[in-house]
Amino acid sequence: MPTISAFYGIIIQMFYGDHAPPHIHVKYGEYKAVIDFQKQEVTHGSLPRRATNLVLDWVELHQAELMDNYLENYRNFVQIISNQNLLPLWSKLWNGMLLKSVLKPITGFLFVLKTAYRVL
Repeated sequence: MPTISAFYGIIIQMFYGDHAPPHIHVKYGEYKAVIDFQKQEVTHGSLPRRATNLVLDWVELHQAELMDNYLENYRNFVQIISNQNLLPLWSKLWNGMLLKSVLKPITGFLFVLKTAYRVL
């Protein structure tokens, strides 16, 4: 997971080809959180109040770049899976049909794709 920023001991990362909604992963000491940068809110995990406020301020300043980065990663991911003839499978996964019928919901999208490909 590439680190896109680090300050005051806070590490901000974004997965390549990660699931929707657009979000970042934040680590601060033993704390971890996932932040939806469109809504500017913590969706999973927790951080101390000061760290949360610093990250949300940072997100507000960099929201356009975060979305550009997320969309570029998404385009690259689609290009990779289409080059490997995985686009039909990915479409089924994205629509949730395969997840509901075969697999348990899994948060790491690449892991889901790899697991589903083995199942089929």
